Amino acid sequence: MSKNNPETAARYRQAHRQELAEFNRAWWISKKHPCRECGKLVGTYVTRCKRCSHLGPRSHSWRGGHPKSGNGYVLVWSPDHPKHNKQGYVYEHRLVMEAFLGRPLLPAEVVHHINGIPDDNRTENLERFDSNADHLRHHFIKEG
Repeated sequence: MSKNNPETAARYRQAHRQELAEFNRAWWISKKHPCRECGKLVGTYVTRCKRCSHLGPRSHSWRGGHPKSGNGYVLVWSPDHPKHNKQGYVYEHRLVMEAFLGRPLLPAEVVHHINGIPDDNRTENLERFDSNADHLRHHFIKEG
């Protein structure tokens, strides 16, 4: 077969494309460095990955870090807190109770709003229960 054969030329181009793609991939990987926040590899001219560059105060939709959850509780952006959610937010009433007690809340402990208003996070309106069972018992005794 000669090089001018269309089948041979097509195979040659395909092999050359694959070699070029592997070379480009290796070259770009060598130029990457870790993200400042999470350690994921990022490109040459950026310092953070796409996810980290849009979190918290760096987000285009940042409004101060105190949004409300779907059930009315106030959230506070605290990515270093051990009980933060995927976006880095913690319930404000838990933070207020931790500050009042002077220690972190245990995972089983529940904070209850005495007046039933979920965004009223004054210390005199918050009550701590050792477990969710105690919290539910309080509601059943109060209601029934």
